[in-house]
Amino acid sequence: MTLTHTSHQLPVRGHRCAAGVSPPNGSEVLADDAPCPSVLSRIGMLDGRRSTTARPSGRKPHWAQRLAALVTKVGKKCGQRNINQPFSRIVAPARTVGIYAGILILGACATSQYQPDPGLNILLPSPLSGPGRPSIEREEVKQIDLAWRQLLSGQFNAARATSSVIEELPHAELLILDVSHVEKNTNLSPDFSDLAEQHPKWAAAWVSLSIVAEKEGNEIMALNAATRGAELWNKTPWVERPAKLRTRWIEDRISVAEEQLAGGQSEQALATVELALVHEENNTRAVLLKGNILVSLNRNEEAETVLGSLERDPEALFLRAQIAESNSNWMKAMNLYQLMPSDYAKRETGLARAQLNWRLSVLPRYVHQSLESPQITRAQLAIILIALAPDAEAMEGGRVPLLSDIVELPYQREILSAVRVDLINIDAIERRFYPERLASLHEIQDATVALGHLLGFTTPHWCATVPDTENVACTSMSVPISGGELADIIMGMIQETD
Repeated sequence: MTLTHTSHQLPVRGHRCAAGVSPPNGSEVLADDAPCPSVLSRIGMLDGRRSTTARPSGRKPHWAQRLAALVTKVGKKCGQRNINQPFSRIVAPARTVGIYAGILILGACATSQYQPDPGLNILLPSPLSGPGRPSIEREEVKQIDLAWRQLLSGQFNAARATSSVIEELPHAELLILDVSHVEKNTNLSPDFSDLAEQHPKWAAAWVSLSIVAEKEGNEIMALNAATRGAELWNKTPWVERPAKLRTRWIEDRISVAEEQLAGGQSEQALATVELALVHEENNTRAVLLKGNILVSLNRNEEAETVLGSLERDPEALFLRAQIAESNSNWMKAMNLYQLMPSDYAKRETGLARAQLNWRLSVLPRYVHQSLESPQITRAQLAIILIALAPDAEAMEGGRVPLLSDIVELPYQREILSAVRVDLINIDAIERRFYPERLASLHEIQDATVALGHLLGFTTPHWCATVPDTENVACTSMSVPISGGELADIIMGMIQETD
């Protein structure tokens, strides 16, 4: 019987063997002139139908021996000195299977010691990931990869030691910093920042800086680094990180501050909104909110300064106009209202109010006394009507009556104007007005409705005349009627018309 020798069946040179006997080193090899049929038949190599005598070979050592040597080398690193034993028995017919098995075992050996520790929850990117990485040799890549796997598995000292071998490389420097961060060392942001600045296109360095700065409470640095990282690395989750940080540190804080202000916690609201403004000092929503908070705290001068940064923003102009009104600075309020867009809902009402208050501010003292009166007289009724609706005095028509009881009064002009346009009745027989008599409910209501008809204002529906079955908004009025109450009704008519 002879041995078939094909191109894929290379004899193994070495010790002579007998059938079924293994040499001392545990492998079965073929002598140049003495094949071992039992060995070969056991691994499916011998074919009795086509046997020839094995020929001496000048080839290099069998591929199985080379694979075994490689496995042994890696196995020693993994602490498995006898890992080559399964390969020493592999010869040509099982070569393909042996290669795949070897690869699997080598891979398992290389990773078995460094399985990621799920309890660590390391959020940092690998120094070898992402765009813009500094150039690095293949062997150095292996070293960094090993150190990274050591870090993920929780072997911090091993990771630092592995990286220190090539610590002059930026990848190793970043990995050593990563180890320090995972070990919960503090004040690492400056070192991460320096490394990122030295390599401005290295995405992983910027993302790592952002994560570390966030952990250390340096929000400005964290957001800026996250923004730069997203510009360089258009990949989830890094590309989404800036928006998430802005939402958490800006928008969410503004919402909380709004709730605090609504709940009467003005001081807490101010502190919260200022944290948001640290990131975006010109954030319109935050600036407007801060202005409102300062107004609620009676810090109007500070509010004016804050709101002034928004220039022509209509909401900011409206708040500033209200501040001016609260300070009785009617001219400034009018100017601010006039700066608002013409279609801004609150513009015309505010402007009319400011103009009226400005006019009242220059009117005689008796006008203010009428507005402050707890129960108005007929003369004060005329004064309030003409003062709040000066256009009525300019209306044409009617005759100026001769009234004997108002000749010496300083406010006879207002009385004559109200009578001339039929806002208030007189005693035509006696030619008297009775200025000091208290105005009755019907006189006040009739004069108010007449003013509305004269100037085209929306006239009020008096609640006493509206049936209970009708669902109509009505105006309540009962005696005694103060000057302020009447002024509010007239101003409401003017504003509703606008």
